[in-house]
Amino acid sequence: MVGGLPAVDDGPDGLLRRMNVPFRGRVFVLERSTMNVVASTLSAPNGQWRIGGLSPAFKYMVIGVDGAGTVNAAIQDWVTPYVAP
Repeated sequence: MVGGLPAVDDGPDGLLRRMNVPFRGRVFVLERSTMNVVASTLSAPNGQWRIGGLSPAFKYMVIGVDGAGTVNAAIQDWVTPYVAP
């Protein structure tokens, strides 16, 4: 699944995967109530990505995109950003 979280959710990084294998791809973050794109990034070759500065007061939709077009984009909906303890 593209755009999932790491197996152990102990930090702020996301992990972009294609067919459950980490890969480099584009990640878009949309503010849920307006559907405005508020951030995007290209993941590292190992699939890891991070976007800072998102308000925990909002819910987000995160879309992971395979630029090669080998699989459909995947969406994680109603995402709350990580807040460090």
